[in-house]
Amino acid sequence: MADDENGRDKLRTMFKRLKADPKQVEIGFLDVQEKRTLVGISAMEEIGWFAVTFLDIEALKLSKQFVPIAILMAGAIALTLVVIAVLLDRTVLSRIAKLKKTSEKSGMAIIRLMTMTLARTRLAA
Repeated sequence: MADDENGRDKLRTMFKRLKADPKQVEIGFLDVQEKRTLVGISAMEEIGWFAVTFLDIEALKLSKQFVPIAILMAGAIALTLVVIAVLLDRTVLSRIAKLKKTSEKSGMAIIRLMTMTLARTRLAA
């Protein structure tokens, strides 16, 4: 698995530590196929096996392919927000504005009506 003897020794040491304390998890870096690789080992006591996971660190780094996808996602999110804002404005906010305008007009009409009624009662008295 490991490219050199140091890596194989490190792997053997990790297995020995796990045999001594199977509740632990061993994690370390090894050179596998000339690539720096993260290795995780855990013991499966019930069946007497070890679970060994190799993770290529280069695969985790952002690649050039990520940038166009990120731009596309950002554009899609922005477009979604604009569509939601327009729909919200047309369906809710514009109706609230009309309701406010109408209530202000009717409120002014009620005030005018009350003023005229008060003026008539004063003239009548």
